[in-house]
Amino acid sequence: MTPSAPLPPASAIARRDLLEFVRDRRAVFITFLLPLIAYPIVALATVLGLRTALEKIDGASQPIELNLLLSGPDAPAVAARLVDLRDAPDRSTLKAADAWPSSLTVSIAAGADEAIEEVATGDADAWVEVPPGTARALQTLGGATLPLRATSTAVDMETAIGHLEAVFESLADAIRRERMARLQVPMSVFEPVTLAVAPKTGGGTSVAQATEVVSTIASSLLMILTLLTVTGAFHPAADAFAGEKERGTIETLLVAPCGIHQVVRGKFFAVYGVTLATLVANLVAISGTAAVGLRALPDNLQGLFAVAPSPAAVLTAVATQAVLAAVAAAACLAITSSLRSLKEAHHALTTVMLAVSVLAAAGLVPMPLPPEAIAAMPVAGQVLVARLALTGEPVGILLPLTLIAAIGWCWLLLKATAAALADEDVIFRGPDAAGGLLQRPSPRHLPTPAQGVLPAIVGLAGVWYVQSLLPDNLAVALPLQQLFSMVLPLAAVSLWQRVDLTRTLRLVRPAGGGWLSLPGAVLLGVGLFLVGAMTIRWLVGDTPSAAADELAGKLTSLLSETPAWIVVLVLAVIPAVCEELVFRGWMLSALAGEQPSRGRQLAAVVAQAALFGVVHLLPERLPTTFAMGLVLGWMALHTGSLLPGIVCHAVHNAVPVGVSLLTETSLDSLEITPLALTAAGLLAAGVGAGLTLLGGRKHITTTPLPPRPQTDAEGGGQAVQKK
Repeated sequence: MTPSAPLPPASAIARRDLLEFVRDRRAVFITFLLPLIAYPIVALATVLGLRTALEKIDGASQPIELNLLLSGPDAPAVAARLVDLRDAPDRSTLKAADAWPSSLTVSIAAGADEAIEEVATGDADAWVEVPPGTARALQTLGGATLPLRATSTAVDMETAIGHLEAVFESLADAIRRERMARLQVPMSVFEPVTLAVAPKTGGGTSVAQATEVVSTIASSLLMILTLLTVTGAFHPAADAFAGEKERGTIETLLVAPCGIHQVVRGKFFAVYGVTLATLVANLVAISGTAAVGLRALPDNLQGLFAVAPSPAAVLTAVATQAVLAAVAAAACLAITSSLRSLKEAHHALTTVMLAVSVLAAAGLVPMPLPPEAIAAMPVAGQVLVARLALTGEPVGILLPLTLIAAIGWCWLLLKATAAALADEDVIFRGPDAAGGLLQRPSPRHLPTPAQGVLPAIVGLAGVWYVQSLLPDNLAVALPLQQLFSMVLPLAAVSLWQRVDLTRTLRLVRPAGGGWLSLPGAVLLGVGLFLVGAMTIRWLVGDTPSAAADELAGKLTSLLSETPAWIVVLVLAVIPAVCEELVFRGWMLSALAGEQPSRGRQLAAVVAQAALFGVVHLLPERLPTTFAMGLVLGWMALHTGSLLPGIVCHAVHNAVPVGVSLLTETSLDSLEITPLALTAAGLLAAGVGAGLTLLGGRKHITTTPLPPRPQTDAEGGGQAVQKK
């Protein structure tokens, strides 16, 4: 960089971080060389597994020599018919003739003891008992059932039974034809239509089978590629801020002649560059492995070449993965921006893999959501578009939609990173004082962002694991679910962290003339429910998922069998109080901070709304639950109180109960058009939002807080900085 042509600040910071990354040989090896080793191993194991499986299938389908043993007084008559069929010059006209064994030996046992002994020693492969009267029944118009008594362990039982079924089906077909000839009835009476299928000429895999195999391989590769690409952002993102704090160079970076947003932009360019390089390394490894591995496929899978993705499809998939790399880089930066050491950053980033796996699966497996909704999700949208492109399905508007959504997610995540970088309490907080395992942390006014997210993460795990243990009765199951997923995690974290619970949980009345926000909250709750119900109906249609259908059935039973006040308490009041305390109380306060900027407030509202939607576990409700979380987060920040949000949430949940009690029917059964219900919901929500705006504050106040208590280590560290 010469004085005459200096680099822009963001570019200079990116160049500096990239040089630091390149000097770390271990990081370079893991990022770029590991995929070159991993993919050939995976491909070799896959090809060997395919070959072994196909050999087993081919071996099971090969005809075997079958020694059949018959017993019973009419066994000679049946044996004679089977021998005639076996020795017939042409068996091709019989049904199941192509499934006969390679050779058939029919013998007769003197009794059951002899038959059992021959099967046990392997002299006979199968023993069939012929009941008395079978010969006479076959000569007339009767029928007979021949029990299979045993098969030998010397042959594959499934293959032997298949051959036996083919042999006796051919026998039944021959007897049927004889009867029709005696009665002078043509077989066309019973078989008016016959499909003649030409024999295979070249063998191999059909196009349909090949397409299915390619779809499966594409999904597996996309999952692996997504996870490995995201891991490429881990080391540079951890070093971007946590490493700077650990080395003591964060202060030098912050006093550089550039703004915070330029610092964040430069860090993002560096992390994104490494993540893109990781993607390229993975693509090179996949291409080289595919070139070698496809030629090593078994001959009957060579039809895969006929349905290989087109170059345009491959370019589309690569472009979406490049966009995914940008989202991953921004997300990893946002997560590590408030952490204080590389060790802490690496531990935090390991949890990202869980979220990425879930989101990637949402783009790979069928979901009860329209593709447009999935395309707007981070990671899931890019994986969905890549999968559709690689399998030859139309992408259409999904490609530009996922690109626009990814830009929005990146902007939001980088704003959150800048907000954390501007918070001196986050940037300059030193390590906690060393102490025993049970020593509580130092007092704070508000929890840290990591502490704020913890109850929601534990709550999500609680919802997932507890649901299988809950009873079917919702009157008991829902309170228990709230207890284990919301109340207990919040109580444990809040008791351990010494924070101002009144301020953190917003346990105050609405600010100023905020009581006007309560009727606004009621109208907002009604409007959000009506608009949300019509949105779900439009997105899902009349075919909800099995989980949603099961939940609807339980709700119907609860409404019909339980007193109304208990239903309102269980469905509306308890969830509203518990979830608002966790998401709009503890979590929102921690993410927003003590004196938040507008950008940090926006990032905090979006983050808590996203987790609020995920915790409900129903994919078709995710868009509406996310929107509701946004509104409730805005209400909490605008009014400074949790009470309006609790009222809005409780009313939202109580609307279907009120409709059922007043009309004795469900909302879907009302003789009102969906357009009218949507209009009514929008009107109620608009009036409610207006009342909330009038009753609450225009923006959250930033009244300076008294200094929080400090440990000796923290006080000494700050004294050194001031000096």
